[in-house]
Amino acid sequence: MEHQLDIEIIKNFFKDRSIIVPDITRKEKIKLKFLETENSKNFKYFNELFNDNIDRIGVNNYEESFLFSILYIFDDKFILFDDNYRNSLIKSFKFKFMDDLVAKKINLPKEFKMKRLKLITKYRNNTLDFDDFIYIIASFLEVNIFIFCYDTNKITVFYNNNKLNLYKNNIFLNKINNIYYPLNYANDNGKFFKYNSSIISSVINSDKLVAHNKILEIAINNDELLDKYKNKDLQNIIIDINDDSDCSDNEFTENSFNSEINYNELSEDLKFINNKYTKSESTNEYTIDSDISLDINIEFNDIEYDIKKIKDYSKSKLKSLKKDEIIEYLSVLNYDKQSLKKKTKPLLLEDLTKEIEKLI
Repeated sequence: MEHQLDIEIIKNFFKDRSIIVPDITRKEKIKLKFLETENSKNFKYFNELFNDNIDRIGVNNYEESFLFSILYIFDDKFILFDDNYRNSLIKSFKFKFMDDLVAKKINLPKEFKMKRLKLITKYRNNTLDFDDFIYIIASFLEVNIFIFCYDTNKITVFYNNNKLNLYKNNIFLNKINNIYYPLNYANDNGKFFKYNSSIISSVINSDKLVAHNKILEIAINNDELLDKYKNKDLQNIIIDINDDSDCSDNEFTENSFNSEINYNELSEDLKFINNKYTKSESTNEYTIDSDISLDINIEFNDIEYDIKKIKDYSKSKLKSLKKDEIIEYLSVLNYDKQSLKKKTKPLLLEDLTKEIEKLI
């Protein structure tokens, strides 16, 4: 038949052609619900730096999303409070920040050209440039803050030293449509990015990275890392074991919160801001970065630790006890001291509370 197709022609037609199925990728979700996560493999920007190792976390206070993210990163308990209490903590943080700024407890970076009085006025009138505000917060908390901005596809790092010291706590925030979201290791594997992280290495070698208000330089030797201590006398350091300042969990600070300040007892929950070099505690053994901690043991030989003396303490007063003090109280009750030292302060407080309840 004249128009009949030969079977071989049909076979060759399909043989020489292949069906191409396009990759199906899920569209990135931008506006996340509270604590909802979006993995970096779906990010429109910066996924070449993160691969699938980062999660963006949803917030529920867009107006104060920056400070919400900061407090979320610094304290694991922050998400456990209700909305009103979280908002009160944010307000307390702002009050404390202003108090320290006025009292000159916050050292402004050398590159910051604005006079302190003008800065205070602008902050009170809500006319302070927000990048300058982030810059001062980084100085206040002694951290490095990396902002990954979707509007510019740029990374801006805020730090108060002459050069970027990666041994500080490094915080990642994602800025999208003027809303800030915290960035964590995937699967809640940590909130601080350590100096030896492969992700930090990728970020600092990226041509997208710039420093706010200065030329980006990275401290690479001991002289540069210890630059701020060169003119300090380190030979006559006295540690007063009766000092009421909160140095629990072996953490020391420069701009510690004044324990006498009480914003309706909110200061107890804000003490974590003292911990400028807090390590991110995780029970997950697959945490990417290793922790560097200082092991300091102080013996309280001249103090009698009788649990009966603290049985009438309020919850907030118990929380104000130092970790070493809690260990001493429990060791008197025949708890193993070495095992106690391995526990976190919240777990120790649980043990102490149970023992106190036995006396009631």
